[in-house]
Amino acid sequence: MQDNQLSLRSLQTYFAQFIAGGAYFLYKYRNDRGHFLGLATWLMFSVGVVKYTERWLALQSGKLSSIRESLMMQPPLMINIHSHREDVKLKKVEGDLETLDEESIVRRAHSLFYICKSGMVGCSDDVPRKQEFMEKMQDVEWWTVVEIELSLMYDILYTKAAVIYTWHGYAIRVISPLAILTSLLLFIFREEDGQGAFDTATTYVLFVGALFMDLISLLNTLGSSWMYAYLSTTRIPWLRYTFLCSGRWDRLRHLVLSLNSFVTFGGSRSGARRWSGHIGQYNMLHFCTRPDTLLTRPLLGRLANLLNLELLWNRKHFSGATKISDPIKFYITEYAKLLYMEGRFTLGTDETKWGMTALQHHQVVYDFEGTLGDEFQEGIIIWHIGTDFFLSKCRSSNGQVLLVSAVKALSNYMMFLLVERPSVLPIIVKRMLYERACKALHQGMGRYHPTGICDMLHSLFS
Repeated sequence: MQDNQLSLRSLQTYFAQFIAGGAYFLYKYRNDRGHFLGLATWLMFSVGVVKYTERWLALQSGKLSSIRESLMMQPPLMINIHSHREDVKLKKVEGDLETLDEESIVRRAHSLFYICKSGMVGCSDDVPRKQEFMEKMQDVEWWTVVEIELSLMYDILYTKAAVIYTWHGYAIRVISPLAILTSLLLFIFREEDGQGAFDTATTYVLFVGALFMDLISLLNTLGSSWMYAYLSTTRIPWLRYTFLCSGRWDRLRHLVLSLNSFVTFGGSRSGARRWSGHIGQYNMLHFCTRPDTLLTRPLLGRLANLLNLELLWNRKHFSGATKISDPIKFYITEYAKLLYMEGRFTLGTDETKWGMTALQHHQVVYDFEGTLGDEFQEGIIIWHIGTDFFLSKCRSSNGQVLLVSAVKALSNYMMFLLVERPSVLPIIVKRMLYERACKALHQGMGRYHPTGICDMLHSLFS
C-alpha cells in the first residue's frame, strides 16, 4: 500500500535511472559490429521500457483513490454468469446440500466484485437491489465468495491485475513475446563479431528464459478468470461471441488449470483462490497473569531482555495462530445474512457504538452506558477482557461449546490485530493505551470483581 502511495517517486526513479540511464548506456557503448545486433538491443530495451511503464501504472492503479475514481468514471457492469456456461452443482460430502463448483463460484465472485471494491473505498451507492443480490448468491456459500473476493482485491492492490486485464495489457502480453523472438532471430543472424563462446551462450540462455517467461505469462493471462470478466463486459460483441459463446475460452481455461495442476505436482485445482484459514491469536489476560521472573522466563526470553528486545519477544512469544473453524464461518455468515435481510448491512463505517447491537438485544444497554470507551482500540481491549471473564464464569452446555470457542477465537483475533497487526485496523493505534491496560491488569488483577471489569478498564483510559 505504501508503494502505491509513493508511485510518483517510483516514476521519478523510473525516468532518471532506467529510461535516461539505460538509453545513455546503450548509446555510449554502441558498437559498429552490425545493424542486426544494434536493432536487437534496442528492441529488447523497448520491451523493458514497456514492462516498467506497466509496473508504474499498476502502482498508480492500486491506490484507493484510483479505485474510487475508476468506480465513479465507469459504473461497474453486472456479469450475466448464466449466458456462457451452465453452473455445475456438486453435493457436499457431509450432506445433501448442493453447492456450485469452484469455477462457478469464482465467476459469481467476479460478477459481484465491484461491491467489494465499493466497500473498500467507501462508495456504497452501487450496492445492488436485495432481490438481485440474493439471486446471485443462490447455491453459494457466502464465506467462500468472501474468500475469493479478498483474493481478487489482493490482485488489484498488490499485483499488476489492474493494468494487465485491459485491452492494452493484453496487447502487451501478445506483442512482448513476438518482440523477444524477433530480437532473438536478429541476434542469431547477426554478423560475426568475434564474441566469446561463453558470452554468446549466456545471451542465448537469457533470450530463451525471457521468451519462455513471456509465453507462460501470456497463457496464464488468457486463461485467467479475469479474462472471463473482461470478455463478459466487453463492448465488442464479436469478441464475446468468438471466445465465450463458442466455448473456446472455457477450453483454454481448462487447459491452463490442468497445466498448473501438473506443475504443482498434482495439486488440487479447487480452492486456488481460497484463504489459508488461519487467524492470529493473542490473549491479553494470559500475557498479564504469566509468572514474570528471570527464573520462569525461557532462555530466549532472558536473552531478549539482555538485548533490550523484551517488547518484541513478548509480542511474538505470546502470539499464535489457529485454524478458523466451521462454526466461526457459520455464525459470521448467518449474522451477515441477518443484517442484510433487515436492511442494517452497510458497506461504509458503522456509526453505531461497537457492541451496542448485542447489548440492545439483551436489553442491558444502560448497565454498560459510558463504560465501553470512546476509541475503537478501547472497545477492543474492554470487550476482549470482558469476554474472557464472562466465558470463565459461565457454564456452557454441550450445545454452546462451539459458540464459546468461536467467540473466544474472534476475541483473541481482535487483540492480535491490535498488538501485532495495528496497521490493518481503520485507526491510528496508540500503544500507550494498551501498555497502560497491561500494567493495571498485571498489578491489580485480584482487586476487581469480574462484573466491574468494564468500569475498571474505562477508568484507565479516562
